[in-house]
Amino acid sequence: MAKSKVSNALAYIDASVANLVAARQLTWFDRLPTDAMDTLLAAKAKFRSGEYGRTRRLTLARILVDYGHEHGWKVCDPKRMSEWLAKD
Repeated sequence: MAKSKVSNALAYIDASVANLVAARQLTWFDRLPTDAMDTLLAAKAKFRSGEYGRTRRLTLARILVDYGHEHGWKVCDPKRMSEWLAKD
């Protein structure tokens, strides 16, 4: 009997966690079209590999935000873009 209660409780907890994960809010990046994601990920990879030389993260972030706005993408502000560039 106790084992059944634990199984039921765990099933409830598992379902609740799954619902929470599925309902997480999308980020600015998640909402972008695929081509925008690909472009930003490629620029991030080049930056992280040093291909942009001594370009500062915030400078690149501003460039990416400007480019995004020019192409109709709903991107974040330069500060958050800079933080995104720093994340793995």
